[in-house]
Amino acid sequence: KADAGDRLRESDRQISRLQRELHELNDSRGQLEKKLKNLEQQSQELGVTLNQQQAQLEKLLYKQYLRGKPDSLQLLLIALTRAELMGEINATLDKKKSLAADAKERSKELAEVESEQQKRHADLKKQREERQALYAQISSKVSAQRKEIGNLQQNEKRMTQLIDRLSKILAA
Repeated sequence: KADAGDRLRESDRQISRLQRELHELNDSRGQLEKKLKNLEQQSQELGVTLNQQQAQLEKLLYKQYLRGKPDSLQLLLIALTRAELMGEINATLDKKKSLAADAKERSKELAEVESEQQKRHADLKKQREERQALYAQISSKVSAQRKEIGNLQQNEKRMTQLIDRLSKILAA
């Protein structure tokens, strides 16, 4: 009985540990999904910014084309504006690249967490099945032992009756 109790308690501890780990993995997964969503939103916003910057550059180049031959001051202003816009566009592209790398890393982490979750689910299922088998085994043993006790009690009763009869016969 004590051995069976110990084994069941150990099984319960394993199940409890696996459930706790699954809960923690679920939290991690939620946080990673939130970060990925945030990164996606930032990337979309940067896409809009990039489109606006490119439109400004096109407008600037078109104005330059319409003016024909501008004087040196205009050329300098246009060149400065164009350089500034190109710098902004490059910075935006760099940010987008960095966000994409970050998102890729988070996706990888998320895949690892999901894989770990599946492993824990399988472990938990196995542990529950083992516990069920252990419980069935213990129940079967207890039934067999109760039956044996019943047989022994019947035997004891018959022996007692036999002894009583023999005692009476001997006394007679």
